[in-house]
Amino acid sequence: MMVFAIPGIVMVTKQLDYEQTKEYVITVQASDGGSPSLSSTAVIKIDVTDANDNRPVFVQAEYQAVVREDVPVNTSLLQVRILHSAENPLILQMMQPTR
Repeated sequence: MMVFAIPGIVMVTKQLDYEQTKEYVITVQASDGGSPSLSSTAVIKIDVTDANDNRPVFVQAEYQAVVREDVPVNTSLLQVRILHSAENPLILQMMQPTR
């Protein structure tokens, strides 16, 4: 982050990454050219919010199950595992089965 003296603008100087740094705390000081020189400080706190920049990843590329034709309805067949680091909720959709 960079703070410009005039007009006091705080500017982003590099790409932000929420997973690396969630907040920045900057202390700024202003001083005059008088004699004696007088100064004052302030603290700026900037919270970075997460962007949806990480796609969910399945632990395996393919899952397979063998099941008898007389298996009871609502029987759990297998569990897929997904890695997802963002705070957004996951939505799973069942695609059209292939035969």
